[in-house]
Amino acid sequence: MFPIAGDLEGSGSPEGNNNDKPYLEADRYLWLTQLFYDQELGTDFRLFLQFAPWINIDRQWDFDQSYVATPLSAFLSFFPNRLTTLYLMNEIWPTYGTMFISSYFNQSGLGAKYQLIPGKLELELLYTRFIVGKNSGAGETYNFGIRIIN
Repeated sequence: MFPIAGDLEGSGSPEGNNNDKPYLEADRYLWLTQLFYDQELGTDFRLFLQFAPWINIDRQWDFDQSYVATPLSAFLSFFPNRLTTLYLMNEIWPTYGTMFISSYFNQSGLGAKYQLIPGKLELELLYTRFIVGKNSGAGETYNFGIRIIN
């Protein structure tokens, strides 16, 4: 991914003086790769794993400001019926910078999906809690999603 807007971090001048602009996103190039593994566990359960390395490169090509993250996610889903999914999730997200591991977090959560209109419209709720972290991740999240299926 290549950022097209300028000053996404709200730093203001090249010297890093804050000009009261909001932080929108890391102001860097991003190479993202996703590897998936999906396994059926009986008739009502499924295990989904995702390994998704992120390579973040500073726009000025300053490799001391660049970093690599290697998140690993696991989802265990239960299907009580054809319209409902209940799942547990866990994600560990270490980041490697100029130090070996510059930051990390681990979040765990519980979610549910329901097909309001079968095969067309799905609602999703997810609660996550950040259970450990160093220089990253804290607190909890409450998520609501609407998915159009086609």
